[in-house]
Amino acid sequence: MAYAVEQFGTLDIMVNNAGIGLTGELASLSDETWNKVISINLSGVFYGVRSAAAYMKAHNIKGSIINIASILGQVGFRTAGAYILLPRVVLIN
Repeated sequence: MAYAVEQFGTLDIMVNNAGIGLTGELASLSDETWNKVISINLSGVFYGVRSAAAYMKAHNIKGSIINIASILGQVGFRTAGAYILLPRVVLIN
């Protein structure tokens, strides 16, 4: 957030649009793969929202935070086990 403020002078919008898709069925997915996907696709959203919201609140900015998630959270895909669970979580209001 500091970089955005440095470059643009303020922060009035934040877009979460980062994620990785590691393949594998849930039944055989390793803990290492699961934790990597969670770290990027879910924790990344949380930390981004928390940081942007804190800045906007501290500066009395009525900005926007937009979370983008994959369509696979709606339709699924057999070998994208870890990846398909997280878009549903990101889209929960």
